[in-house]
Amino acid sequence: MSDTNVRTEARNSAPLMELRQVEAGYGPFRALFDVSLTIGPGRVVALLGSNGAGKTTIARVCSGLISPTSGKLMFEGNDVTGTRPYKIARLGVAHAPEGRS
Repeated sequence: MSDTNVRTEARNSAPLMELRQVEAGYGPFRALFDVSLTIGPGRVVALLGSNGAGKTTIARVCSGLISPTSGKLMFEGNDVTGTRPYKIARLGVAHAPEGRS
């Protein structure tokens, strides 16, 4: 299969990961409100924003370090909301915090 066919197949397949109307936070502080995000297979995604915009919280939800208070985390079409972080890591999702070596 050529490289072009691989890219076309990835674009036409189901999302690798989705956040669906996710809300999450820390104790009484809500950091995410109604966040939806779709990541297709073979895609590189960057989250940009100012301090306190929710970038780290989104990464923590995607890796299972924080469970959403509402909404869903989907991986390859399966609901993995509330799944333990080590199980999400086995799917190939990891969170590497900034400044760690």
